[in-house]
Amino acid sequence: MPPRDKRSSASTIALILALAFLWASVWMLMRSRDELEQRSVELASRNGQLANDLRAEEEAHFAARESGASLEASLALQVEAKTRADENLATARREHFLAHIEEANAAWRIGHFAALGRHLEQLPDEHAGWEWSHFALRLERLVTSLSVHDETVSVLAASNDGGVFATGTEEGVLRVWERGSETPLLELTFEAEILDLDFDRGGDFLALATGEGELLLWDVPGDREVARHNGDELPRCLALAPDAKRMVAGFEGGAVCVWDVSDEPPRWLAGHDDDVACVALGPGLRSIASGSDDGTVRLFRGEQYDEVEVLEGHTDWLKCVSFGSRGEFLVSGADDGTVLVWSVEHAELVETLQAGAPIVHASLDDAGRLDFVTELGRGQLHSGHRALSIELPLQEYEYLTSVAWIPGEVPTLYTTLEDSVRFWQLDPPAPVVRLSTGSSDIRALAQSEDGSILAAGALDGRVYLFDAASGSLLHSIDSSQSSIQSLALTTDGERLVSGGRDGSVCVWKSKTGELLKRLEGDVPAASVAVDPKGEQILSTSWDGSATLWDVALGSEMHNYPAPRTLVLAASAGHSADRFVWIGSAGTVRVWSASDGTRIAALRDRGLGRVEEVVLSRDSTRLAAIASGNLVAVYDLAGGESLARVQDFERTATTVDFSPSGDRFAVGTLQGVVVLRDVVTGTELLALDCGDEAVQTIAFSPDGERLLVGMSAGDVLIWPSSADDLAAIDR
Repeated sequence: MPPRDKRSSASTIALILALAFLWASVWMLMRSRDELEQRSVELASRNGQLANDLRAEEEAHFAARESGASLEASLALQVEAKTRADENLATARREHFLAHIEEANAAWRIGHFAALGRHLEQLPDEHAGWEWSHFALRLERLVTSLSVHDETVSVLAASNDGGVFATGTEEGVLRVWERGSETPLLELTFEAEILDLDFDRGGDFLALATGEGELLLWDVPGDREVARHNGDELPRCLALAPDAKRMVAGFEGGAVCVWDVSDEPPRWLAGHDDDVACVALGPGLRSIASGSDDGTVRLFRGEQYDEVEVLEGHTDWLKCVSFGSRGEFLVSGADDGTVLVWSVEHAELVETLQAGAPIVHASLDDAGRLDFVTELGRGQLHSGHRALSIELPLQEYEYLTSVAWIPGEVPTLYTTLEDSVRFWQLDPPAPVVRLSTGSSDIRALAQSEDGSILAAGALDGRVYLFDAASGSLLHSIDSSQSSIQSLALTTDGERLVSGGRDGSVCVWKSKTGELLKRLEGDVPAASVAVDPKGEQILSTSWDGSATLWDVALGSEMHNYPAPRTLVLAASAGHSADRFVWIGSAGTVRVWSASDGTRIAALRDRGLGRVEEVVLSRDSTRLAAIASGNLVAVYDLAGGESLARVQDFERTATTVDFSPSGDRFAVGTLQGVVVLRDVVTGTELLALDCGDEAVQTIAFSPDGERLLVGMSAGDVLIWPSSADDLAAIDR
């Protein structure tokens, strides 16, 4: 063993510290998973306690009857017990839902996709809303599958960038595929099983080992054999150099050979006592590693690979060996569920990780971080700055065998299942469609009840009408309204109403973009709404005044002047039957649009400077944005405060209720839309919409879509079903 110099010792210490940091991060992720599981146990215990309380109340009822209590008293006790139990159960089920959603978000962030699926299954049906559908859609997009053979796939390899991959079967069929294509680039048939495959750096050359004792190098673009070696030994594994000029192979019986791909015969190295299961070539071809069924790793160094070290630490068959990108470390994984990291220079064990299941992949990325996957689909993978403690949603009795890990912009894990290859996009693209308008600053959005028309209004006064099903642009209208502040569509989507900063209200024919009516006002329109029959329009202004218009006559039916108090924000109800304004000192008033009577009143002196107010679709709840980081929700029937959320990391710009009124969405200056529970304000989901600010948001009337208007002029459609996403994406 060569002596250690100061430089190598310092380098080793630095890398050991880096690995120690990695083990700490893995421990934290596992601790997070344990905490999630503990929370689930607590919820189950809470629900059990509630069931016990209900039984106790029922027993009290029967005890009262047995003791001779009057029938009336007994019935009253029963009603009281049932009411209390129902309230407790409803509260517990809401807490159960919120806890599972919190855990689902955490599981998604760290890659516990199987845990995410379990949490979605356990959500109470009455609470499963838009965020449930969104997570279910993301799980659908997590994995895609391609049938690649008529028989079971026994071996798999992929190029460094994942653009090309190869599959082999026990029947001797080899196919090479281009990612995204359903037709193979290349197909070869051999007399015996394909035992192993490996690509060069560029994916142009493929090395393969067959059950006839052959080692071959194949030119994939040229579809030709480059070199072949036939021997008496049966190769079990191989590795190809990045430049495709050298190959190393391991054989049954324990032999290892190095073949400089040419007509020259291979060089044989000191082998193992049992079959060789895996081999690897180090950077610069300075070293070779092999792993055997005898549980040892052999490290070959020197120009002729004649310096041999036997590395002992595993207790079962080796499954994989791999060098780090700088060649300083070697990682090995075995059937005993351990991943071992070795110093190449000193042939010493540096670190041990217990994974709990047989290892099918282990490697070190360019930053020296450990990646590994077990046959149960669990492990740790890195892509860029993101670390995923993955748990794949595999079926019962399903195990991973052949695996290829491709980090990058869309990190993908290739796995095999029977006759197919599955592509796990571990950071899949968000299920969102972006529609460009060409304008800047989308200020208003609306979708018709029948789902036919989607409208967007911009700061420059233009209105864009899209086919809601396909997302295709139907019309672009110059409204001459200075700036569009609000939009509303009739139930059938035939008419569009726009409110402008110049105070005008315009009625358009949606299918053609034809202007039907222009109703003039004096004060900028804060919002507009149209009644279900399309006969009346309600417009509210920033000063709190409101006007109810007769569409057919184009005249005012009622005009309600601005109050004497200073109005900070105003809005029309969705059905044009009421309007709301919030004045100074937190005064909230809701008015009937038909006769001007006051419907609700409350005061919240803690609101401060109110910037936006909106009513739920049934007008029973109200949400307000105040001072940028406060969103407050109120129950108008009881005059009670519900959710009250202050987010000091994100500045709220807009808010809207879901059609059911049990959730509200908040758009932010930082480009994030946050979906929250209306009672507690708990964050249910955060949607990353990009770098620009969110200016307006709206749920579709059926609650299936969330529409987002961005400051850069784009409209984002977040659907909640795969079919809807596919239709718009086309």
